[in-house]
Amino acid sequence: MGGMSKEYNAEYYRKNKKRILKNMEEKVKCEICEKTVSRCNMEKHKQTMKHKLKEKGDNENLELQKMNDRITVLEGMLKVFDVPNKSIFDQK
Repeated sequence: MGGMSKEYNAEYYRKNKKRILKNMEEKVKCEICEKTVSRCNMEKHKQTMKHKLKEKGDNENLELQKMNDRITVLEGMLKVFDVPNKSIFDQK
């Protein structure tokens, strides 16, 4: 059975070689760090330090944005209930 699979793979590659090579050479842009890499190297690129650092930074920025959004909602609620808007950092 192993021989049939090897033969099948060789035949498939022979029939589809142009399409396979075209896909491998196609350039794609990483959505995280905006670097252009070959499609066949995208998984390897995702393991690079540049990609990981950018991904981590984006996640931290997203968390900060979520926290700022929550603060804005809470400040709006304070206005609705007519509570003085004092920061906990202003208290001594």
